[in-house]
Amino acid sequence: NRTILQKINEIFSSPNYVYKANVEITLKDKKVTKRIIGRNKDFLITMDNTLIPISDIVDIKSVKK
Repeated sequence: NRTILQKINEIFSSPNYVYKANVEITLKDKKVTKRIIGRNKDFLITMDNTLIPISDIVDIKSVKK
């Protein structure tokens, strides 16, 4: 089983990832579909300028749009 950080790294290092990636993020309290454009040590950065704390992510996966 992969950690959340490993899954995030796989999304960003995927050959399909150029500038943005569509992902389904399962948080502690809800599930959201977002387009992520970047990350730092503590947060994922989305296309709509939302910062999602990596510590709140339970699961993350790429989705095809």
